[in-house]
Amino acid sequence: MERLLLTLDLVESGIELTWWRLRREHPEATDAEIDARLAAWLRAPRHQGGRAVSPDRFPPGP
Repeated sequence: MERLLLTLDLVESGIELTWWRLRREHPEATDAEIDARLAAWLRAPRHQGGRAVSPDRFPPGP
């Protein structure tokens, strides 16, 4: 359970860092626009700059 909580914390931190990167890259955008850009980034396939990863990258645990 501890590993799961750590993983979720890392994912949340990564998403927050990406939000702030988008804010820095688009200083004129509203928070809602940054949220929309973040949502689009999360949904985008990796070859389009998104975060999608193959499930094969994470083998089953013990």
